[in-house]
Amino acid sequence: MMHCEEYLLYLNARHDGELAAEQCAELEAHLAECSHCRAAAEGFDSIDAELRQAFAPRRAAALALTDRVLAEVRAMSDAAPTPAPGPRRPRLFGELSFADWGRTLLASAAGFLLAVALFRSSPAPQASPGHVLTAATSAQPAGRMVLASGPVQMRAINQAPFFGCVDGSPIKPASVVRTGDNARCELSLAGGNMVRLDRNTEITLHKPDRVEVNSGRLWAASKAATPIEIVSYGCSIKADSPSEVAVERQPKSMRLVVVDGAVNLSTGKESKQLAGGQQVDVAEDKVLVASSQSDPLLETAWINGMLANRSAGQQEFRQRVQGLLAQIGTAKLSLLYEDELRRLGDGGAPPLVAYLESTQDAPQEAKRIVAARIVADVSQPRRIGDLVALLEDQSPEVRYHAARGLQRLTGRDQGLTAEAWKGDAAAEREAAYQKWQEWWTANRDKYAVRIQRVPAWLMS
Repeated sequence: MMHCEEYLLYLNARHDGELAAEQCAELEAHLAECSHCRAAAEGFDSIDAELRQAFAPRRAAALALTDRVLAEVRAMSDAAPTPAPGPRRPRLFGELSFADWGRTLLASAAGFLLAVALFRSSPAPQASPGHVLTAATSAQPAGRMVLASGPVQMRAINQAPFFGCVDGSPIKPASVVRTGDNARCELSLAGGNMVRLDRNTEITLHKPDRVEVNSGRLWAASKAATPIEIVSYGCSIKADSPSEVAVERQPKSMRLVVVDGAVNLSTGKESKQLAGGQQVDVAEDKVLVASSQSDPLLETAWINGMLANRSAGQQEFRQRVQGLLAQIGTAKLSLLYEDELRRLGDGGAPPLVAYLESTQDAPQEAKRIVAARIVADVSQPRRIGDLVALLEDQSPEVRYHAARGLQRLTGRDQGLTAEAWKGDAAAEREAAYQKWQEWWTANRDKYAVRIQRVPAWLMS
């Protein structure tokens, strides 16, 4: 099966007229199913049309010039005097008549002028005061795409069309980046800053330290050495220290949540210092400060799915999961935190299992039961080994949920029902545990194909 990268080569070949009929049919079939390649094909068509339109005046002028020069050549040839007949002799190399030289020089001039007209470069763009140079005028990228959970598009500001932007792609200054219905992404900016885009979000990356939110939701982390400025809805958000912020841009308003650190919010009419946990809404040049602190974990919960199956973000992911667990049982919105943990699916199981293993002696029974219940409900077959290990937990409720999860995944109970794992019959539990160990050792390889990392786009 061919990959999208190979079909992109087909697109190039088709525009050059070098694609066979059967390959064209194969390409069309792929484009009908793949929205990412279809967008790339539309980009190729748009660029081709724009180039043809842009060069049409030069091509017409070059052809007109060629016609005039050739007409002069013909006129000189017709006007040249015809020599009187005389004895013929072979013409030596290098002996050309006046008409011959005229035709040769004019033809050379025509070719030269045609080449100049067709291939002369455009003048270099000049930056007017306050004008941000487009991506094409800057050699150094302002950032790089680190992670994309679906199709992400990019283009230089004030230029068209959008192009597909994949993991690792450099992003130059004054570039527009946008996500669609099924994509989130993370950008690493020059200087160490980082931004993440939710679905249906568009930003303009003016510089490595200046990002404009045009629509949607953005999370940004700013370092101390190179503080980042976020602009949106006519407001400027500047970090006063290492900080994290979440910005949501609506057509007629903007919401800012300071996740951590401190920032300065300026609307042009007023300025406010905001600390971690504070939230403000800006509408019609008015800043409305929320009466109570918002919970950054809930405000930025959309980030969790991006981190769930990404090794580079595991530490941050574990911290976020632990933060959600910490609110369970004590907060008024406890069910919201549990729902967020469930939404992570199987990708959120490892930090929950790690939490259960590290808190057996801690008096956190309510939280441990919630964690065990979620693991039992959302785990996939690759977690069977973890569930077997939890059968030895000191908590009867944790053992019960582990056995319930195993029965859900395998259809077996090894002679001991889930309810029985709450009992005091230690000998029966030990015998059933040994059977589970033996079964898993014998059947582990059967689940090898299913023990796959969940694709990032499934977590978007």
